Amino acid sequence: MRRTIRFLARYDPLATAAMTGIFAIGGFLITLLTRNAEGVFYRYYQMSPALGGFCLAVFALATGCYYANTALSMGATRRNYFWGSQAVKVLCTLVVIVLLSLAVLLPDLCRAPWIEPPMSLRSLPLIFAFTLFAQELGGFLSFLASRRRWLLVLSLLVLIALLTAGTMLFLLARDDVLHLAFGIWDGWLVLALLAGAVLFAGLSWLPLAKYTVQ
Repeated sequence: MRRTIRFLARYDPLATAAMTGIFAIGGFLITLLTRNAEGVFYRYYQMSPALGGFCLAVFALATGCYYANTALSMGATRRNYFWGSQAVKVLCTLVVIVLLSLAVLLPDLCRAPWIEPPMSLRSLPLIFAFTLFAQELGGFLSFLASRRRWLLVLSLLVLIALLTAGTMLFLLARDDVLHLAFGIWDGWLVLALLAGAVLFAGLSWLPLAKYTVQ
């Protein structure tokens, strides 16, 4: 499993995770320098918690099956690849969380109260669960799409729809709309997303266990 982790870490998932967080920090710094709280960089800064999961999900959809085929052709066992890929997904999620934590703290650190943070630190568990869920969903759809080419387009549409819904849920949860209007506690969303992540991870194992190296 260690070899699988090193193999995957050489490529782009960690860079993609870091990129989303670095861009969030960059969006804040440009907003601070230009003093424009209505520009595109400020908008990206505000949406950065959800965009991390979206970018990683698209990456998992595009490369999940390719990396599995490459690792298995190099001698990795299916079980080791599965657990190694899960470890890398958790690691990517942690990278996103660490950089987003810094981005959230920047308005206070830079004494810029006129720039509103994209979320509070208490929302970090929700972002962790959402980012992990998005990656597991993208990985599962990657195996699903590998069987029929036309399923790739369908999988991408499903991914976009579900992640858009997840983004809306995050925005509602961030503004306490769900709690105030429906009495839904953020913790239930975290548990639901984590359960979904476990479900899609398990579903990903089923085609991986029978996957034929090409």
